[in-house]
Amino acid sequence: WHIRIGMSVLALAASAVQSAYSELALAKQLAPKGEAKIYEGVPAAKALLRSLLELNDTIMVYGAPKIASQKMFAFLEKFHQERVKRKIQMLHIYNTDAIERVKYLARFPYTKSKFLPQEYNSPVMTMICKDTLFMTLWEAEIPTLYVRYASIAEAYKRYFKLLWKMAKPHP
Repeated sequence: WHIRIGMSVLALAASAVQSAYSELALAKQLAPKGEAKIYEGVPAAKALLRSLLELNDTIMVYGAPKIASQKMFAFLEKFHQERVKRKIQMLHIYNTDAIERVKYLARFPYTKSKFLPQEYNSPVMTMICKDTLFMTLWEAEIPTLYVRYASIAEAYKRYFKLLWKMAKPHP
């Protein structure tokens, strides 16, 4: 009788351990592998851009419309000064409406700028650095999608490199 109770207790304990192990494995599968958030407004766009400096790696930007630099001009001056001080390379692919910005940025070290033909103009500016990606829509509430996920950032880097080959240097 005691042996049978002992065996039942052991069977229950083994079942509980197996169940806990299964739940732990499922929790590990469901654990976030990265991060994604949506922010709104110019202050959020500025804060996210500033955070790229902490990654200390090349910053790639495409689809940069003229309105982005207009709304953040003073901030961008300080940002570029700090970026150059840290010797962080930045590659820009601007919309054709921002050709003056392309010329202006040519004066900064660690900075290369190009532009795409007008049919590729976009109100969405995409920024990629290390394992991080931002996409800012420069309309209405100015939402920014923030993604930190290495393989997604790598895919966007490959796309950027293709666009870079198609883009033209400033005249």
